[in-house]
Amino acid sequence: MSTLRKYRGIRVHTGDPSIGEYQGTNGLIYYIGSRITRNIPEDIEFSAGAAPVMESEFLSRHTPGKLTGLGVILDSTGKELFSFYPDSLINPASQNNQKVFTELRNPTFNNSKTLPAGDYEIVTFIPQIDDNVDRNPGDFSGDGGYYLVQGSAQLSIFGNIVAGPVTPIPVTQTPTPPPTVTVTPTPPPPPTQTATPVVEAPTPTPQVPTGIPYTLSYSEGVKGWPSFYSYNPDFMIGMNNYFYTFAGANLYRHNSNEKRNNFYGVQYPAKITTVFNMEPLRNKVFKTLSLESDSAWTSTMNTDIGQNAAIQNAWFELKEGNYYAAIKNVASSPATLNTFRFRSINGIGNTTGFNVTNPRIFNFSVPIDSIISIGDFLYYINVFDNQPKLAGIITAIGTSSITVDSTIPGATNPTSNTPLMLAAKNTLAESHGLLGHYMITTIENGSGANTELFALTADVFKSYP
Repeated sequence: MSTLRKYRGIRVHTGDPSIGEYQGTNGLIYYIGSRITRNIPEDIEFSAGAAPVMESEFLSRHTPGKLTGLGVILDSTGKELFSFYPDSLINPASQNNQKVFTELRNPTFNNSKTLPAGDYEIVTFIPQIDDNVDRNPGDFSGDGGYYLVQGSAQLSIFGNIVAGPVTPIPVTQTPTPPPTVTVTPTPPPPPTQTATPVVEAPTPTPQVPTGIPYTLSYSEGVKGWPSFYSYNPDFMIGMNNYFYTFAGANLYRHNSNEKRNNFYGVQYPAKITTVFNMEPLRNKVFKTLSLESDSAWTSTMNTDIGQNAAIQNAWFELKEGNYYAAIKNVASSPATLNTFRFRSINGIGNTTGFNVTNPRIFNFSVPIDSIISIGDFLYYINVFDNQPKLAGIITAIGTSSITVDSTIPGATNPTSNTPLMLAAKNTLAESHGLLGHYMITTIENGSGANTELFALTADVFKSYP
């Protein structure tokens, strides 16, 4: 009984990039689309229907032309064993015969039909295209798109594993002496030969990306990928100086109207992220943001020491052709622990006592400094964990007393009779700018209109802690 084994190469499509070149024994250069090493653990035997085979698949149902799969199989030293070139030896696929298999005729290895176990490299070339256009494999068409003919090719090794014959063990009987008859015990039968389960060579599993998908564009000018687009098409093609995409069984033509960043009926914002990192070892204060643009953009900023800020597009003011706005910290109440390291915090001293009802009055033995203002947030130091806790928002200030509204969200009762008190400014209303060594800035425009941005600048000065 024979068992068919299959060892497949990686399928190559007409739009795949070339990963190298291969010079055939005929002197021609072929462009490599994929190469993979397959381990054949047991000897296999070739026969009709069990031999190296090339599959050519024609996918352009409405386009005339031909597609021919090409490739080669090498041993572990790189020696060519089985050739599927030139294209005159391979049966092409076409519009009327879309999937064609070309089986190698009378394949032999060292004049034998048996291929020994070992490692073999399956190299599949980019398919040969005949669409009546003179171009090299992998080239784009002259009108800015791909080949009109689309398809794929896959080279595989098929072969049979042949089970050896089972040799029976003869049973020998000892002659019977008179008058006692003695028979030698019959030896146990030979073990039954069990066929090895067929395990097909694994096919690489395509990796499915996670997260938000983007479409990247390559720029010949900068030799890089400068833009990320929000659309995620099923297929893309350029034709007649237009760019087309397919999504959800619909055909879309791009750059055909005045609306910007609108893909498949969804409006996306334009986003640009940059970093201000001049003199990165110096402590700095980032005070203002300036846009040299024909419109204002919403901006968000954060620094390396955890400070955050935001500027709404309506907060920018147009002055002499540029848009200016102060960088304002993101307001938070109660304040986070990071806030207490910054300049919006002012120490007052230990209170001499306070009442337990609302409004709550805190008395002090020293005058209240004028830097403390109505609207500031009053905090006390919790004696149990030595962390600041919100006591309330300041509603009145006396010579040596502070009155707060202790009913605001997050306010708690002091845990001791004479806690140390702190006052925090509203970080949004009285922003001191952002502190840090560098500032990451993201600007966003969701208008969908044609907008120009020429420069983004910030006013920065040295911080003196």
